[in-house]
Amino acid sequence: MKLLFITQVALGYNLKELFNLNFQNELANHGCHCARIAGNLDTAADSEPASATDGHCRDWQKARKCASFSDACRNYDSDYDSSISCASQVNTCAKLFCRLDTEFVARIRDSIPNIDNSVNPSCSYDKLAPKNHDGEACCLTDQFETEFYKYAEKSCNDGQVSSEPSPIFPEDLNQVAAELDSIPDLTFDHTDTWLGPEIATGLQDLNGALVDETEVENSTSQAPQRRKRAVVLPQNFDLRTDTACGSLTKTVRDQGACGTCYAFAVASTTSQALCVASKGASQKLHSPMDVANCYEPILGNKQNACKGGYATRGFDHFRDNGIVTGTNVLNTLGANTLGCFPYGMGGDSLSHFDLNQSMVPTCPSTCQRDFETRNFASDKQGKTSDIEVVRFYNDEQGVMEHIKEHGAVQASFTVYADFYLYKSRVYTQNSNVYKGDHAVSVIGWGVENGIKYWLCKNSWNARWGDGGFFKIRRGTNECGIEGNVMTGLKWRCPAGYSVNSEGKCVPGACSDTQYLKNGVCENCPMNGESTADRTGCLLRSYDSPARHIYFRSYNLDGTARLNWINFDGKLDRDYGDSVDTFQKHPWLISIARETGGRLDVFAGAPELIPGDDTVFYLINSDNEGSMVSDSGAYPPTTRQGSQITVKFSNNSGRTVLLYWIDASGSLQLYHSIPNKSERIIDVTYVSHRWAMKVENGEWFWTGSVSNENFFATNGKTRISVRPDLKVKKSGYQILGY
Repeated sequence: MKLLFITQVALGYNLKELFNLNFQNELANHGCHCARIAGNLDTAADSEPASATDGHCRDWQKARKCASFSDACRNYDSDYDSSISCASQVNTCAKLFCRLDTEFVARIRDSIPNIDNSVNPSCSYDKLAPKNHDGEACCLTDQFETEFYKYAEKSCNDGQVSSEPSPIFPEDLNQVAAELDSIPDLTFDHTDTWLGPEIATGLQDLNGALVDETEVENSTSQAPQRRKRAVVLPQNFDLRTDTACGSLTKTVRDQGACGTCYAFAVASTTSQALCVASKGASQKLHSPMDVANCYEPILGNKQNACKGGYATRGFDHFRDNGIVTGTNVLNTLGANTLGCFPYGMGGDSLSHFDLNQSMVPTCPSTCQRDFETRNFASDKQGKTSDIEVVRFYNDEQGVMEHIKEHGAVQASFTVYADFYLYKSRVYTQNSNVYKGDHAVSVIGWGVENGIKYWLCKNSWNARWGDGGFFKIRRGTNECGIEGNVMTGLKWRCPAGYSVNSEGKCVPGACSDTQYLKNGVCENCPMNGESTADRTGCLLRSYDSPARHIYFRSYNLDGTARLNWINFDGKLDRDYGDSVDTFQKHPWLISIARETGGRLDVFAGAPELIPGDDTVFYLINSDNEGSMVSDSGAYPPTTRQGSQITVKFSNNSGRTVLLYWIDASGSLQLYHSIPNKSERIIDVTYVSHRWAMKVENGEWFWTGSVSNENFFATNGKTRISVRPDLKVKKSGYQILGY
């Protein structure tokens, strides 16, 4: 460009030499101003005033070059309108250059005595900013002092170059959105507002991925391994469409106001990889709290897990120590599905954790009170030498082959200001404003509008981006995604062995929780154990006295079904709402998945409830299954938990009878609640189970106030019966609080 050429020439000469070389008619931008101002002086070119002018011109040149490297001018290549004020310019880049030129003209005029201030030079300008600066940016102070830096490593904070990302808040994104709107042919769609987690300290604190430079150096020296066979790769591949593991892959989580992206990336990748390795036998979500609290080498700050960590080390934790189950405290999977160590709880007491405060790592010895397994170590998946941690560096083909054969990989990349507003299509970097490094799970790849991309799952909730997912350009090391180490898992089981739901190698073509059906491994109901020969499951039907059952589904999407578990332990078929059965015939409540297959919710035989009366199999609005009859209920109340106040409201149009289910499964009548009325139980406990039936009618609900509900309602929960007999849980205010 002419601007840069003239800048380089001008730096090598003073004004007198420039004039002597007849450059005065060629000078552009600031050079034009300097020449015209100096040319109007009635002094020699080498006089003191001209020397002062020369010094200002050099600073002017540097400042203009720096401004052209700034993020404000990254995507602009037209100059400002000199006929209007700086505040009226069309974009931030034009405003910046207008203010810069005005400032330096004033400096030159102020520095030279007796200058004719009526002279107002009018110059022609070149284009302002080149499109590519080869990784360089420039920091410009309010006084237009300059410092160049690598924008992938540092940022400009209040005119100072820093290795810390510059602060950014949701309100700051309005300007970013405006700049994106002015970019022609932008490869991705963007929003105008931040839709991710609320965070008081700035969005940059969400990006907690730390880079292990030693690991990168070691990976750099290793060429990609030669493969014995080439895997046939389709143009587009998406693990969300997998029949066995698609639903698990689709689950998007929320890291909240905490820099634990590294822990979520590890937990998401290990969960999905184990599902693939076990052919769908494992559908468990691994706990990011375990990753962030139970493995010190992963942490950047040993006293605050929210300050980031080394994601690649988390896979060693899975192999060497195992990871327990755990979702978000406020999750979308239904009550009693929180797992052992849910995100947002901490320590043995598992009290609620404020994500805007420091997370001091604390690894518990017991699981949260709602969970069926109390011993923390008993819930670990992984922890086996059969697992190989596989790391890739600049190996696009190798990563794609691994995803297709073994499941998701973890990747880290540099976040710039425009990424926060991503909505859809393929993201490419259009900002130089560094906001930290972020870890995600890569679940596929493809080509869109001629651009190759990686398909990634984020941890900023499902409202952000494309339902919580995003595409980023592939094969060009976009934002450093391929230049950082990408990590996955591979199981090395001996011949004739398979991976079970716990991540261990077991004998047989199918895992120890599956049976072989038409050459395909099918999951046993509720992930129960299979027979040694893998021809059926241990949970099965036996002949016994007859009993009548009803099935009533109150789950929100109406996809729940009742299935008979036959004499081989296999599922027979869907049944209607009423059937004659036997005491020792177990039945399974399952929910259909979007990608096919089923999610097993509850299994049990009528014999679990004493008597020979009719049994109701129920699934409530929380997708929680149970059995109840006039003789009792299953499951019973097993623990107390925290104290809570519960208000039961009846809007069903009928009188409702409320029962407490005790530890033996017996029913204790608490209240009769007429229509349009309420009953308050001042002191009860989380996890105490309740049952409701219509007076002189059917049972329609059993359930509890889980820890999930407790935290969501601040310990004051309303359980409302709707006209369709579905139950809604919500919070309410108590007078005096």
